Amino acid sequence: MMLEVRNLKLKYHTHQGKLRAVDGISFKLEQGDRIGIAGESGCGKTSLVRAIVRILPSNAVVEGELIFKGRELLLMDDEDFRKFIRWKEISIIPQSAMNSLNPVYRVGDQIVEAILTHSKVTKSEAWKNTGKLFEFVGIDANRMYDYPHQLSGGMKQRVMIAMAIALNPSLVIADEPTTALDVIVQHRILKKIIEIQKELENSLIMISHDISLIAQTCNKIIIMYGGRIMECGDIDRIFYHPYHPYTLGLKNAFPNINILEQNIVSIPGRPPSLIHPALGCLFAERCPFSQPICKKEEVSELEVEEGHFVSCLFTDEVEEFRRLAKDKDIWKMKS
Repeated sequence: MMLEVRNLKLKYHTHQGKLRAVDGISFKLEQGDRIGIAGESGCGKTSLVRAIVRILPSNAVVEGELIFKGRELLLMDDEDFRKFIRWKEISIIPQSAMNSLNPVYRVGDQIVEAILTHSKVTKSEAWKNTGKLFEFVGIDANRMYDYPHQLSGGMKQRVMIAMAIALNPSLVIADEPTTALDVIVQHRILKKIIEIQKELENSLIMISHDISLIAQTCNKIIIMYGGRIMECGDIDRIFYHPYHPYTLGLKNAFPNINILEQNIVSIPGRPPSLIHPALGCLFAERCPFSQPICKKEEVSELEVEEGHFVSCLFTDEVEEFRRLAKDKDIWKMKS
């Protein structure tokens, strides 16, 4: 087992109260797995991965267990985590990676610094390795002497990928890696990430609000809403046989290029308050199939198929849900 997340909870102390960004998340990541985490903005995706790499603000409080290769990450002191885990074993391609490079340093210097910090190599060897990394991600090695402003958006993104794999980590986390890129560059970046993952045989966690993007790149998926898991399992099962109404809503919101005339159905309403979360299912207020019990009873994960888990009280009515969810009027009833 590469990574096991057990009942992870993350709260931010704010002036309004405690904001529950992650509320009891559990999942497992095997060697070579590509897991996508999808959901609307504010559902807790980025907070979850930032808890894993421990780059949280001072007002954050984390509870639960993060077991990485048999080691409990939350019990490690900061110095050991920085020295032995971050970048060396777990690296991250951050959100808005194009703005993550220091504008006053050459891009190569920034990768060389990471290599020298965590590896026992000479500076010349670090530069040589950086040149190989640039070529590996499809950039001419001479561009490592450029400054960030001299590179295009797609090139900056690939530089961040090069930095993320510089130490051949076991786990790479990509947080919205194609944000602000045009669709052609998006395709190239995603293709390169998967090529690298397969060649290095490491594991990948992909964060995105775009369920179709995750379907193209991952073999497993976690659907998050309000800091909790609504549905998780193999990508094919969830994409073609979704159970949770929220997953149905996300899928309906993306067009199918094989269908000329289709209704794009959006989910009305807003995400729930994470400071004063409602009782029961957090999606109940926006769910067209909710019953009074949904707002009262705590929902536990149910295994509907092998490895396919759903947090819904009415999984036995899924065929009817799938049929009705395509109708815009069904969703308008909750607006």
